[in-house]
Parts: sequence; C-alpha cells; structure tokens
Amino acid sequence: MVLALADSPPTGRDRTSLCFSFAEDKPGLLASVMQEFASRGINLAKIESRPLKQAFGRYYFLVDCEGHRQDPPLAQALANIQAKTILFKIFGSYPKYEAPEK
Repeated sequence: MVLALADSPPTGRDRTSLCFSFAEDKPGLLASVMQEFASRGINLAKIESRPLKQAFGRYYFLVDCEGHRQDPPLAQALANIQAKTILFKIFGSYPKYEAPEK
C-alpha cells in the first residue's frame, strides 16, 4: 500500500520511517547505526527487528525517528547508515501525529 507518492514538506514536527539490514551478522553493527542517531541528538520513536527469510539469524530493522529526511542532521545520519548497510530504504517523512487537546 502506498500512502503518498512523495514526502510531505518539512514542518518542524516530523517523523521519518526506514528499514535496513547488514551484509553480515557481527557484534557492534547495530550499535554503530544507533550511534549515528545518538551523536546528532535524533530521537528514535520505534525500532524493531524482523527475520530475513533468506538466511537464519539475519534480520532487517524497522526504525521511526524524529525529524524530516531533508533536515541536515538526519540527512547526514541516513547517508552514513546507508554506507554501513546492504539494504537501506526510506519509507518516507511525514508530520508527526499529535492528538487533539481535550
């Protein structure tokens, strides 16, 4: 299912969803990706792992983070993460849901 053909423009209250996987399984790979976010002060809203069907013990990771993919700190983090991974896909950037005040 496709929700939109293009990202929403940056609003200052955005979230970006992505997935990635590594070419091999070795200690510290996921930590190195998490450091890309942490060193830039980018908050993660969600991270989960799902098994890859091609190989036992291999996973892909789904991440929701705060910020728009065009924001310079997030854009740099995403570029560095892409260089560390074999599979990298940005699902999109969109305004973060904020519940209406009651």
